[in-house]
Amino acid sequence: MLQNKIALEKGKKPAALPPKPTSFPRSAKVGDDEWGLLSSAAKNDWTQVKGPPLAAFSWARVVLDEFSYTEGASLVGIHTCRGRARWILSGTPPLRDFSEVKSCVFYSPVIASRASRLTWTVFAHGRIASLLNIHLGIDDQNEGVADQVVIRNKEATKAEVFRSYCDVRTKAWHANRDRVAQRFLDQFARQNRAEIDEIPLEIEHVGVRLPGAEMAIYRELEHHLYSLDVNLNRLTKIKEDKQSDRDRRLREALGQSQSPEEALLKRCSHFTLDLDETLLKGDEAPDVCDFIHGLREQQLADCKRELKYKVLAASFMHRQAKKKEYYKLSNVENEHFRAWIQRVEKGEGAGDASAEKVLRTLLKECGCSSESIGKPVNAEDKHRPEDVANFLAKPAKADSDLDYIIGRTTITRDATVGLNRLVRELVGRIRSARYFGTVREILRKEGDDEELAVLSCCGHFGPAAAVKAAVHRGKCIDDSCGAQVFNENVLTGEALGTDRSSGHYGYKLETLVTLIKQTPKDDRVLVFVQFEDLFDKVHEALARYEIRTEILQGTAVAQAKTLTSFQQKKGAKVLLLKATDSSSSGANLTMANWAFFVSPLLTDSKAKYKA
Repeated sequence: MLQNKIALEKGKKPAALPPKPTSFPRSAKVGDDEWGLLSSAAKNDWTQVKGPPLAAFSWARVVLDEFSYTEGASLVGIHTCRGRARWILSGTPPLRDFSEVKSCVFYSPVIASRASRLTWTVFAHGRIASLLNIHLGIDDQNEGVADQVVIRNKEATKAEVFRSYCDVRTKAWHANRDRVAQRFLDQFARQNRAEIDEIPLEIEHVGVRLPGAEMAIYRELEHHLYSLDVNLNRLTKIKEDKQSDRDRRLREALGQSQSPEEALLKRCSHFTLDLDETLLKGDEAPDVCDFIHGLREQQLADCKRELKYKVLAASFMHRQAKKKEYYKLSNVENEHFRAWIQRVEKGEGAGDASAEKVLRTLLKECGCSSESIGKPVNAEDKHRPEDVANFLAKPAKADSDLDYIIGRTTITRDATVGLNRLVRELVGRIRSARYFGTVREILRKEGDDEELAVLSCCGHFGPAAAVKAAVHRGKCIDDSCGAQVFNENVLTGEALGTDRSSGHYGYKLETLVTLIKQTPKDDRVLVFVQFEDLFDKVHEALARYEIRTEILQGTAVAQAKTLTSFQQKKGAKVLLLKATDSSSSGANLTMANWAFFVSPLLTDSKAKYKA
């Protein structure tokens, strides 16, 4: 356009504008034309459209049920629906902080639910254009749950991020925002109270004491997770192709679970969850004990092998640094790898006699001692090239000779730090294997006159009185063990349970089946399960014991038919539901006489649990 303007001023004929595009290429992210909007028939006659989008019409009333479970593309599609009145229905609306109340404004003018007071977290989709043209206030950059703060910071501009550090919000500012949010709720939110006071309600906690084999499996996983790494949650965020050998071994402890708490909840419900059942040679709890024992032994062997590779690599880098005088040129007084070897030789590297014995044997095989760090005894032992790749890398063009030398010594130091992490893993795995074997031994000694006790932190055991006396002094019963001991680490034979049979599906699920069979024939039962793999296991157990069970699956029409059949007592006796699914929250199941919760509800916050 600017060129054409200049041409006209000079009296020249302007250049012809490029033709307007008649069609635009579709983005690869756009889905298929499910409505047939692009078909030739629909272009000539709009009535030929297959299922026209709801946004093409204007509605008298738009009602969104269980809106707290709606997200992503579905939420955007609902937002585009026009209507003179809008209702949002939810038994658990997101009202836990100001940003969530603000998001409610962005959704709809009317909310058919209300909380008595505000609690706190962030709702994921609160940044849609306001439907009420009401602005409650600006967001606090650091307010809300950690993962939502990260999402908000990613969407913010650099200027907004800078302002978040400049503006310091006072308590009065936050208190005023809460008052504004509460006034909005008082005006637009309403809570309907169901008249169900006349319905009798009984709550009973059915305690299940696991048999010895199942208790051993549960206690082994508990100790295993506790001893390996306190930051196991971070492993769920690391892609499998980017996990180190150590990360892979730690991730195996969690299985399909997303957190240690989830793994333990599922393990006490059924003993094979998070295990590869195709590798099991039996389906009873003792068979699983044998499998876990072999699995932990294999993981221990992998850890020893990994540690040996790392020692060989650190030894090689240390020799090269000494040969080329990197330590001297960079003024490094402490040779980190040699200092680590000295600590191992003094018995200060592990704090466990068995682990220290393994380390000394490994150092001997690698030809490492405080006096001499040479090549391995076995000529076949070689370090892996990837372990020393950074050390052997050529200097960058911008690096000076001194920078390059300092970088080599830093890599050697970091390798020693990695050895410390592997040593901690080695100690944890040795203690875990010892603990598992000790628990099984105590269970086999049931009936002995002398009561035995085991320390869950290290696996050492002895007479209960002697173990408790040692713990009172803050020491393990084994003088060579340096583990930190507390009263909660003492497990007596009585606490471990008895070595009785647990059945095919575990004692807890067997108890669930028994309780359901004891209910009257015409009564209807609800069973709530939170986790997907446990859900499948419960469904399998009910089917095996010939208890007619229905689950909500398929299309919305199919799910509605299942609920109608259950309400009319024409279908199955048991309706199996997922505790955190939207279909479970909005279902009308007044005909049910019994409700069983297989495990406690696991949430990331106390406020979400209460909701």
